[in-house]
Amino acid sequence: MWIEETEPAAQAYLRVRRDRQGDHELITTDALRGMLAAHAAFLLVKPGGKRADFRRFDLAGVKLNGVNLSAALFGSALLRDCEMVGCDLSGVDAFGADFEGSELIGCNMRRIDARGANFARTRISGCDLRDSDFRPGKSLNLGDAARPTSFAGASFTSIEMTRAKLEGADFSNAQVMGTNFADASMAKASFAGADLSGCNLSGAKLNDANFNGARLCGAMLERCDLRGADLSGADIAGASLAGADLRGTNLPALPRDVVPPEEVKAIIRRHAEWIRTGGGIGVRADLSGMRLQGARIDGADLSGATFDNADLSGATLTSAKLVFATFKNARLDGAVLDRAVLSGAAFVSASLRGAKLRHANMFPADILDKGLKPTGRKLVTNFADSDLRAADFSGSDMRFAEMKGAKTVAARFEGTKLDHATIPK
Repeated sequence: MWIEETEPAAQAYLRVRRDRQGDHELITTDALRGMLAAHAAFLLVKPGGKRADFRRFDLAGVKLNGVNLSAALFGSALLRDCEMVGCDLSGVDAFGADFEGSELIGCNMRRIDARGANFARTRISGCDLRDSDFRPGKSLNLGDAARPTSFAGASFTSIEMTRAKLEGADFSNAQVMGTNFADASMAKASFAGADLSGCNLSGAKLNDANFNGARLCGAMLERCDLRGADLSGADIAGASLAGADLRGTNLPALPRDVVPPEEVKAIIRRHAEWIRTGGGIGVRADLSGMRLQGARIDGADLSGATFDNADLSGATLTSAKLVFATFKNARLDGAVLDRAVLSGAAFVSASLRGAKLRHANMFPADILDKGLKPTGRKLVTNFADSDLRAADFSGSDMRFAEMKGAKTVAARFEGTKLDHATIPK
């Protein structure tokens, strides 16, 4: 039987099971209320205070909002399908605890000890997990073998995991886009099938890690220890590997049908003539469907060019002029378009996972008549139905931009001008 009650003093919303599961102890609502009150006194060093000890307790389905549980004991506790919003879980001992399917929002989880814990299918948003310990460990049940901490199938949004200990952790099929893993220890971790687009992994220890089928579009891997890591089946479009230790690293093979740089330069040169002469000579650039991975097009004027269905993953177009250019259904994962002029450009149904568009100009462009005089009409920059996950628009001018239907999970808009922009809900 399930009972739902509220505790206003602790702002706790509880659901307590009356049945017993395995080796987990039951807890009544009154007992839980008393433990929370005693723990609050413990944190304030008041008489009657006692550290909350939930080790091996069944707390599945509990709902907690704003409760301070710092330094509490949760070793081998059953915490499946819980909801913890705004909780303080700093310094918590969650050794071998089971959080599968839970939702943790805006929690302070610094220095949590969750060795051998299970976070499979959890949804973690806006949490601070810096300096935490997620190395392998075994539960308190005697006879259990040590197991890696699991984040399999988990979903992260705006997460800090700087300096976390994640050796051997399982992130298979997890969505951790934009997570900050700087200086984390992740030797022998598995990221098979995971999406790490736009992640910061600078200085991380990733030796012997498995990235088979992972997406690292636009990820920062500077100064990483990648010795013996397997990236052969990974998508590393636009990932930065500067200063990384790649001894024994299995890197993905480069595609063979990429358009050579000489041909790209010739297309740009003919397009420049077309612009300069108003179409008198030269040829308007049509790069539709071309394989342009890693192309260097910095500073080029390709206004009005067509990139529909092209693959520009990992390409750099820094300070390029791309007014009225079209990128419909194009792939720009990990591409760099910092300070580019994108007024009136169309990125409809394009993929820009982990792309960098910092300080870009996307203010609406004037539509001119045949005499090159303004008609009074303007064309907005269009990202409708595009994949903008983990893309960085910091400092850009996106006023009036169209983003209806776009995916913006883990995208960054710090300092971005978004007046009158159509932003997806």
